[in-house]
Amino acid sequence: MILIPLNRHLLVELRTRCEDEEESLVILPEEVVMDTSHHTTVELVRAHPDSTLTPGVSLVVPKHCLEKITIKNNTFYLVLENNVIACVGQDE
Repeated sequence: MILIPLNRHLLVELRTRCEDEEESLVILPEEVVMDTSHHTTVELVRAHPDSTLTPGVSLVVPKHCLEKITIKNNTFYLVLENNVIACVGQDE
């Protein structure tokens, strides 16, 4: 199944698991540091037709802007292009 993003949305794949996906009660020692970042890195899978971004690029987006959509047991993640904070690249 494919999903074609429209209206300035980008179809992305998560690089790291989003904290909001599963919540469980686990007691950890105080010295364990949890990831409290408000941002995550995603890989662009497909852009809307008017986008200049190319598939495969790494993007930094706020975690709360990711939209999880499930259709017939297929899970997709979308983010508005306006919410992309940066592209991650190699030093030149």
